[in-house]
Amino acid sequence: MRRLEGVFLGIGFVFLLSEVFGGMLRYYLASLGVAPLIYLPKALLAVGLAGAVLLSLVNKRMSLFFLLVLALAVEFSLVGYAFVGNSLQVTFGLWVILPFFYGVLILPSILRVWSRLRPYLLLLWGSAVIGVIINAFHDWPWVGFAYSLGEVEVEGSRAWFTAGLGLFRIPGFSRASFEAASQILLLGLALTFLMRMRWRVLLWLVSGVAIVLTTSKTPLGIWLFLSLVFVLGRLVPLRFLRLLPVFFALAGIGLPLSSVYVSYDPKADSAVERFLVASFADRLGWMWSMSLQMVVEHGSWLFGRGIGGIGSPQQYFEPLLYSPADNLAVYLFGLGGVVGLLLLAAYGLIASLIPLRTLQDRFFFLLTLAVLLEGWTVNVMESSFFGMVFGLTLRYWWEMSEKRAVSPKEGARSMIWQK
Repeated sequence: MRRLEGVFLGIGFVFLLSEVFGGMLRYYLASLGVAPLIYLPKALLAVGLAGAVLLSLVNKRMSLFFLLVLALAVEFSLVGYAFVGNSLQVTFGLWVILPFFYGVLILPSILRVWSRLRPYLLLLWGSAVIGVIINAFHDWPWVGFAYSLGEVEVEGSRAWFTAGLGLFRIPGFSRASFEAASQILLLGLALTFLMRMRWRVLLWLVSGVAIVLTTSKTPLGIWLFLSLVFVLGRLVPLRFLRLLPVFFALAGIGLPLSSVYVSYDPKADSAVERFLVASFADRLGWMWSMSLQMVVEHGSWLFGRGIGGIGSPQQYFEPLLYSPADNLAVYLFGLGGVVGLLLLAAYGLIASLIPLRTLQDRFFFLLTLAVLLEGWTVNVMESSFFGMVFGLTLRYWWEMSEKRAVSPKEGARSMIWQK
């Protein structure tokens, strides 16, 4: 069984490596006429998931949480087929969010090899950082590149600029600047808990510099907030910090819901204001309300539209209804209606209730904050890195809630990094 766990972790690492080098790999594979090979690492995720399910059924040892996630996936898929009437669209919807399910699968394996993950994460983080830093001074040939798969044109690596300031958004080796920033943020956060103390601050600062170069606002905002948590961790009792997940989850739900009833018209006059708030203003002003309305009119407020009924699958199958959601709560509402919103609220609540007694608890706590903050402006589920981390953290809090009695006994004050 341990060998199989190694295989599952190896598949996950290969997939994440392919995402870090996503733009470059697509460029050279398409140049060689074998562009479809870029999807092989993700196909291995599907194989790994299917193998894990079969093994669990044969051995009758499937965890309750994994069983619940599979049951929800089946239910959301059936709802999706009922509303979109296209099994291929539902299948593509499952394909898009595969990393989330894989994160749920491999959590126990990651916890067992926790201390041995450092070199693999360093390789991923170093590659992402180097790609961005070099790209700040050198134009990679794959930036702006697109290729064709059948009749569909696929973006290889996005070339775009910031609103207002006109700054080039640096993708590094990846497909887009926001992907590179997310990779550096999450990998950097993990490494601060795995590296020796003398390297942690330097590594975290380098991560911040690389994120700044990408000009990705949400990852930068998360980096700044987590930096504040690191500093205040010695001063603020952890029992107060523990309120943050439920607050962020409820805010992530409340903001888009309020846009249905409140007519927001945030103004951004200067170039700097447009850079800082224009995209958020668009979401608050029309994107979220339009997405919620689409789900209710072409699905159900109670059941959503199911898998395939929102996000990327719509680009190819329902372009007139396409909504990227740009918010985790909106996306989950699209997948499962009220159940999706309750899932997000429960995620934040359980993370707030579990005492942060160990270094691992605090690491997963900060990962959860990152997921929830990212979820204010990104759908998360379709992000390779954040989607997988969402699955990891969701299962972690479920299992911790089963093992521990809810209690405030974690120490009045303690550094986040302190054992």
